[in-house]
Amino acid sequence: MADLASGDLEDVVVALLVNASAELFGGSPPAVAVSVSRESVTLRNSPPHGPVGVRRESHAESLTFDPEHLEGPYRLQTPPAPGGRVVRVLIDDAIAFTLRDEEVSWTPNDLTEFTLSPRPHRSFAGATSVRVDFGLDAVTVMLLGTGKAVISLTGPPALVERAANLALAVLTLETDQLLALVTTSGDEGDYTTRRRLTELAVVEIELASVTDSATVAVARMTLELATTFEVRRALREGEGTPIIRVASPGAPGASAVAVEAQVEA
Repeated sequence: MADLASGDLEDVVVALLVNASAELFGGSPPAVAVSVSRESVTLRNSPPHGPVGVRRESHAESLTFDPEHLEGPYRLQTPPAPGGRVVRVLIDDAIAFTLRDEEVSWTPNDLTEFTLSPRPHRSFAGATSVRVDFGLDAVTVMLLGTGKAVISLTGPPALVERAANLALAVLTLETDQLLALVTTSGDEGDYTTRRRLTELAVVEIELASVTDSATVAVARMTLELATTFEVRRALREGEGTPIIRVASPGAPGASAVAVEAQVEA
């Protein structure tokens, strides 16, 4: 099947059905309309694997570029974790060039702020944004949910019957592709929620029922779903950070409390 974009359940189901039959599901309006309703998820009372804890993740932020003040300062919304940071200049979505470390000056006591000292040959013509790629320490928990959703197919009775048969075949035979594509993510401040569909099965079919107009029929298919949610929050200042190294007693930089490895013979 053709390469399709990821999205929520309705977007992916519609895309798969249009790809299977543009005659039935394509066009505007389509001969048979597809909608997903009554989607619900019940979460377990506790995470299936417990808190994941602090994790290092890749993160990127795009900052507006002002040609009249190209040096900045620029400020990230999220403090980067210790380690490398890559600063790039973009023209729309395309990377114009990557700045060298010596062209970026980070404020010593505020790692969210930096200024640029570009080399003389750099051209910022057409630049629209400055993107920073960096590591982010985040508190992460995985949740597992189960639920149901109802897919409705609406259109002329003869076409709805064909559409229901095709939809059953697509949802049954293309499950792997559907699961790979149904994924959503939302970011609000320091918080991120990522949802991914892990299981799907058609468990009930309501055959086409004719409406009062006698020219429009509706078929409904009930799906059982399994979903994972990854919820995370960026690590706040003063919270625990991942251990980078442990200094043994007597080693340079060791504190009064250190760890010494012992092995019993």
